[in-house]
Amino acid sequence: LREKNLHAAAALSCFLLAISGIIHPNAILHAFGLGVLALAYDRRRLSWSIVAAGLAGFAIVVSLYAVYAMQDPEAWRAQLLANSYGRAPRSWNPMTILWLEIKDRYAAAYSILSPDLIPRLKGAVLLVFASSLFAAALSPAIRDKDGTKLLLALWLAYFSVQCVFNQKLSYYLVHILPMYAALVAQVAVQLPNRLTGWIGGMRRFVYPVLAGFVLLNAGGVAGLALTRSHREPERQIGTFLAKHAHDAETIIGSSAMLFALDFDKRLIDDPMLGATTGRSAEVLIIVDSLYGDLYRMYRMARPERWKQVGEIMERYVPVFDSGFGHTIYFRREFAARKNMPVIRIEGPRF
Repeated sequence: LREKNLHAAAALSCFLLAISGIIHPNAILHAFGLGVLALAYDRRRLSWSIVAAGLAGFAIVVSLYAVYAMQDPEAWRAQLLANSYGRAPRSWNPMTILWLEIKDRYAAAYSILSPDLIPRLKGAVLLVFASSLFAAALSPAIRDKDGTKLLLALWLAYFSVQCVFNQKLSYYLVHILPMYAALVAQVAVQLPNRLTGWIGGMRRFVYPVLAGFVLLNAGGVAGLALTRSHREPERQIGTFLAKHAHDAETIIGSSAMLFALDFDKRLIDDPMLGATTGRSAEVLIIVDSLYGDLYRMYRMARPERWKQVGEIMERYVPVFDSGFGHTIYFRREFAARKNMPVIRIEGPRF
C-alpha cells in the first residue's frame, strides 16, 4: 500500500496509531517509530497533502473518542490521572534502571526466577532475543544489511524509554516485541548462509528451531485461550453482583471487568478509588493482577498514593473472594444494609 498509494498508507497508519493511542499512551513509542520509518523510506515523497491525509486518519479516531469521553468526563479524567502515576523510575542511577528493567520486566515475564523448571523453559525465548540482538549489532555482515541499523536504532529508543518511563509490568513488552521478532528474522535469514564446516551443516535446523521458539513463546497465551481459565472468576463476579449489588449506584473496578459485567454503565475504572475525584462507590472489585499490582507499586514507590488508597479501603469490607485473585468489597454501610457476612482474607492484602 505504501509503495502504491502513500496518501492512503499515511491515513491508515495514523488511523491505527490513533487507536493505539486511545488504548494506551505508550503509543507515543509507535508514533516515534512511524516518524522514523517515514523519514527513512519516504522523505523524498512526503508533502503537505500526505501530512493532511495522516491528520485526517487521526481526526476520525479522536472525534469518536471525544464523543465517548464526554459521556462521563469525570470518570474519564479520573482513570487517566490514576493511571498516570508511578511512571518514573525509583532510582536515576543508570545501572539500577537497567537492572530493574531486566529483573522486574523481562525476568518476570519469562519466569527466569521461577522455582519450577517448566516455567523457566520460557527463558529460551530471552536467549534467542538476546543472541539475535548481539549478532545483529556485532556482525558487520548482518548489521550492514538493509534495515538492520534502523531496527537496532528503534530497539534502542524503545528499550531506553521503557527503562525510564514505565511501570515494570511485563505486558508492556508487547510494544518492543516486534523489534525483537524482526531482529530474530533478520539474523535467521542472514546468518546461516555465512556458516561453514560442520556448523554450516546445522543450518537446516534453523527454521525448525525457530518454529519451536514461536510455539514456546505463544504457548502460555494459547493455553489460557484454550482453557479460558479467566472466565470462571468473572462469571462468579457477575452472578454475585447481579444478586447482591443490583441497587448499587457505582462500582469501581478495572475496565477489564467490562465483559464480566456486560458493559454495566455503573463500572468506573479508578485505581485511586475516588481519592482524586471524591466520587465514592458502594462496590469495589479488586483484581490482584491489575489493581493489586498497582497498589504494590504504590506501597514501594509512591507511599502517599498508597496511604490514600489504604484510608479509603478502611471504609470497605471484603464480601466475596473468587479464589483466583478477584475480591469484591462492599462499603461498610452498604454491606450492613444487605446483611452481608464479612469474609476473611488470608495473608497480606497487597
